[in-house]
Amino acid sequence: MSQVKTVYFSEHLRQDHRTIFDCLKATLNRYNYEVKTLKQTKDIWIRDFMPILFDDKAIQYQYMPDYLIEDEANHRYLTSPELPIKEIGLKTDKLELILDGGNVVKYNGTVIMTDKVFTENSNLSQRDFEKKFPFHKKTYCYPT
Repeated sequence: MSQVKTVYFSEHLRQDHRTIFDCLKATLNRYNYEVKTLKQTKDIWIRDFMPILFDDKAIQYQYMPDYLIEDEANHRYLTSPELPIKEIGLKTDKLELILDGGNVVKYNGTVIMTDKVFTENSNLSQRDFEKKFPFHKKTYCYPT
């Protein structure tokens, strides 16, 4: 996958926090990044459910965050990732893991996340996780 030159934000960020959105857009435009918004979202955070990019792959995981699912009042913020992914025409590989994309930090072949991945996938051992998540050289999981 070539270097990404487009940065996507939720349309809700543009609508609900216009000053922040305009500042981000102006800064990114100065560095020749195009800024687009996704309309098929239910809150301002898209990193939590959008695919994770690893080299030439876009990896889509299962997005079922306990902090939105456990409280019915928060269900209105639960975005189905398929809609914004379709909106931008992105082809993804499916990963049978429950993750929160905001929990994944990657750098130079290393992935850092919290051990919440094991809470959300309670039947998963560290070894099983490494087999299902082979897109990196090393993973560090820190206690939440």
